[in-house]
Amino acid sequence: MRQKVMQTNHSFYYLVIKSGAALVGLLSILVFTRVMRPDEYGIYAMLLSGLGICYAIFFQWLSQGLGRFYVIEKERYVALVSTAIYGFVLAILFSSVLWGIAILCIAESPWKQWALYLPPLVFSYAWYELNLRIANASMQPKLYGYISSSKASLGLLIGAALYQRFGLHGVFLGLIFSAIVTPIFWMRTNWQALNTQSIDKAVFKRFLVYGLPLALTVTLTLVVDVSDRFIIAALLDAEQAGLYAASYDLVVQTMGFVVAALYLAAFPLLVKDIETKSPKRVVLGLAQYSTLLFATSVPLLIVFVALAGSISVVVFGSPFRESATRLIPVIAFGVFVGGFKIHFFDVVFQLGQRTSQQIWPALLTAIMNVVMNLLWIPKYGIDGAAYATLAAFALGCLASAVMARRVIPLILPGADFLKICCAGICMYLWLLGVESFDGLLALVLKLLSSLCLYSVLILALNVAEVRRSISIQWLRKK
Repeated sequence: MRQKVMQTNHSFYYLVIKSGAALVGLLSILVFTRVMRPDEYGIYAMLLSGLGICYAIFFQWLSQGLGRFYVIEKERYVALVSTAIYGFVLAILFSSVLWGIAILCIAESPWKQWALYLPPLVFSYAWYELNLRIANASMQPKLYGYISSSKASLGLLIGAALYQRFGLHGVFLGLIFSAIVTPIFWMRTNWQALNTQSIDKAVFKRFLVYGLPLALTVTLTLVVDVSDRFIIAALLDAEQAGLYAASYDLVVQTMGFVVAALYLAAFPLLVKDIETKSPKRVVLGLAQYSTLLFATSVPLLIVFVALAGSISVVVFGSPFRESATRLIPVIAFGVFVGGFKIHFFDVVFQLGQRTSQQIWPALLTAIMNVVMNLLWIPKYGIDGAAYATLAAFALGCLASAVMARRVIPLILPGADFLKICCAGICMYLWLLGVESFDGLLALVLKLLSSLCLYSVLILALNVAEVRRSISIQWLRKK
C-alpha cells in the first residue's frame, strides 16, 4: 500500500507538471495555427519531427542510460553525470561530422535554409533533456517542473514575438534559446562538482549497452509518429502535411504528455522494485501502474472522440478546423494504444534490461506504418495517414504485449479495467447529451462536468481500492 501511495503522489506531481507543459503546448498550437499558413505549419512540424528523430538517434541512449543507472547508483553522482557530459560531447562531435556531410549533399535544395537549423535545435534540446533526466532520476519533480515549464513558456513567448519580425526563423531561434538558457538557470549548482577525472569508461560502456537498443526503439517509434507528415508532403504537399500535423500535435501535446507524466513518476520506483529482487513486488507495482495509466488515458480519449468538433473550433485557426474535426478521434485512438505500448509494455523490457528485444515490436510497427501510409494516403488523403497510425500502433502493442510477458509475468487487473470502461462509457453518453452547446465557455463546462462525473464513478466503483488510499492519506494528515 505504501508503494501505491508513493506512486500516486509522484504521479500527481508529474501530472501537474505535464499539465502545465501541455497547456503551453496547447497555447503554441492555438497561436501558431492562427498566425501561420498551413504550409508554414507543415515546415515547422516537419523540422520538429526531424529534431525528434535526430535526438533519438544521437542522444537518446545517453538519457536512457543515465535514467536507468542513476536510480541505483546515485551515491556516484559525480562519476555518473561527468560520464554523461563526456558522452554528450562525443555525440555532438560525431553528429556534427555527419550533418556537415549532409548539408553539402543538399547544397542546392530549397530545404537547405531550414536544414541548417537542425543541428542547433538538436544540440540545445539534448542539453535540455539531459538536465530533465537528472531531475527525474533524482526524484525531484518540482525541479523537473521548473525546468520544463520555464523552457516551454520562454520558447513560446520568444518564438511568437520573433515570428512577427523574422517569420519561422524567429520561432526556431526562440526554441534554441529557451532550451539552452533554462537548464543553466535551474541546474547551475548541479554541475559545479563535475570534472574530467571522474569520467568512468565502464559506466560509459553500460550507458551504451543499455541505451543504444532503446535509442533504436525510440527512433522506430518516432517513424510511426512523424513519417506520415513527410510522406504527406511528398505525395500531396506541405499544406496538407501542416493540416495533419496540427491535429496530431494537439492530441500528443495533451494525451501523450499526460501519459508520459505517469511514466516519469512510476519508472524510478519500478527500477527500485526490480533491484530488490522481489518478483511479486515488481508484478504488483506494474499492475498498479497499468491501472493508473488506463484510468488516466480513458477520459482523455473520450474527450477527444466526443468533443472533436468543439475542440477544433476553439483551438485551431479556420483553415485547420474541418480536417481536425475528422482526424482528432482517429488520432486519439492511435495515441491511446501507442501510449500503452510505449509507456507500459515497453517499460517491461527496460526493467528487465532486455532492451534489444524491444526493437522487434518497434520495427514491426514502423514498417506497418510506412507501408500503410504509402497505400492509404494516395487513396484517402490525410485521413488515410491517421488510420495507418492507428493500425500500426495496434499491431505493435499486441507484439509488445506478447513479448513482454516472456520477460516479466504480467498480471493485468481486468476487473479494474472493466470498471474504468464503464465509467468512460457513462462519461461519453453525458458528453453526447450536451454536444449541442458551443463556444469556449461551453467547452470548459463540458470538460469539467464530464471529468467530475468520471471521477465520482471511479470513486464509487472503488477502482484500485482508491477509497482506501484516500483514507490512508487523510489519516496521515490527521
